[in-house]
Amino acid sequence: MPTDQDVTLGDTPRPQNSFLKRKCDAIFRQIVTIQRQSTNEALQAMDHAELSTRIELLDHILGNFEAAQTGLKEENPDELDSSSRTDFLAIYVSIKAAITRELKSQRIEPHAHSPTALPTFAGAFTEWPNFISMFQTVVDNKPELTKIEKFQHLRSCLKGSALDVIRSLEIRESNYDKAMNLLKSRFDNKRLIFQAHIRELFELKSAEANTVGSLRVLVDKFTSHIRALQTLGSKIHIADCLLILIMSQKLDPSTQTKWEESAACSNIPTWESMETFLEKRGQTLESINFATVQNTPSAKTCPSFIKLTAAIRRKEAKKANLCLNCLKHGHQAQQCKSSNCRRCLSQHHTLLHFIPAQQSTTDCTPDEKPESAAQATTLVSKSNNISPDPSLTENVLIATAVILVKNSTGSFIPCRAVLDSASQLNFVTSRFANQVDLKMSKFSYSVSGIGESDLKISHCASITFKSMHNDYSTSITFAVTPTST
Repeated sequence: MPTDQDVTLGDTPRPQNSFLKRKCDAIFRQIVTIQRQSTNEALQAMDHAELSTRIELLDHILGNFEAAQTGLKEENPDELDSSSRTDFLAIYVSIKAAITRELKSQRIEPHAHSPTALPTFAGAFTEWPNFISMFQTVVDNKPELTKIEKFQHLRSCLKGSALDVIRSLEIRESNYDKAMNLLKSRFDNKRLIFQAHIRELFELKSAEANTVGSLRVLVDKFTSHIRALQTLGSKIHIADCLLILIMSQKLDPSTQTKWEESAACSNIPTWESMETFLEKRGQTLESINFATVQNTPSAKTCPSFIKLTAAIRRKEAKKANLCLNCLKHGHQAQQCKSSNCRRCLSQHHTLLHFIPAQQSTTDCTPDEKPESAAQATTLVSKSNNISPDPSLTENVLIATAVILVKNSTGSFIPCRAVLDSASQLNFVTSRFANQVDLKMSKFSYSVSGIGESDLKISHCASITFKSMHNDYSTSITFAVTPTST
């Protein structure tokens, strides 16, 4: 019979409860024993295999303790207030931390079945952000690795132009930081990275017709570039860089170089900055051209140019990109407002006037001395000093043609034109010009070869005429003279 000093029936421990309690105590004593054996000296004497095994043993002991402790609390709710689990976990953490530190000092990660794959980089600007981020996580930020080991890993990751940047550096501890700085200086350029993504968008290959695979590849690559651009800048930056790329492709190489030199390396350029640059560049080129024109001697007064034949002068003027009408820079003959040739009234300078050999025998040949500037302003067409037999000059045949000339009212009237293949200028009498009421313009010119003396011409007129036999028509400028002989 139980006495009063004995526990009541309700307080009598159950067998299962007693077993779980003893099991928790046994496991607790076991981990305390392991703690005594895990001094720094003892851990340093162990190799990595034994250290890894001890960590596995600790995890197994923790699992057993957690299972027994859970069962005990279910059987006896009073165990919920017990501190045994807290004490157990504190010992567990201290032992595992000590073993983990020792493993790291030996540069061997616990449970590492295979080395982490290192990233690679070949020099593409679009790949730099991902590479440097991953390399810093896997290698650069690991304090257990020496700088020599980090340098070795870095060289193994680089290829192509990226490896060329640090190829000359020896593998030394002091050169690791230099290598990282060189790579960042070359590739850590936000503007170039941004522009590289824009450029690659334009270089994406088109999807093949009715091919799902190629369409998926195109969409994935396009989306990848867009996401990278959105990470680096805003939508306004993306739009501005698209405009800048289009404009840059239209610029000459010299202006492209100047633009790249003016743009900041660390900032994404804006369209406003390029617009400002182009305006300033245009003003600079205008100033340079103006200074060049002012300091360059005129071709009209250049002795070397004047000594050339008219045909070669024309060729040299074209090569120098001069206006063929005034022999100046900055415009072409179509926009020139200077007067035309004083020989034929065509739109070229008098120094460039010449007649092909098959049309006239009065032109200078390449072996002849060219005419001077003073001679170029006056037509010379004098007859040779030949005294033919009078019987041969009694009747001289001159070619003529009947043409239809347009008068001021728009009507065509017939008239006879004298054809002189040796003439260097077209002439019309003032009487005829008045009859058809031609619109005349002032024109100052001196002609030799008609009559016995020089003839001063003060007016010219444009005449439109056509053939009587077909649809041919044309307009020619004529010098107005009192007489035709």
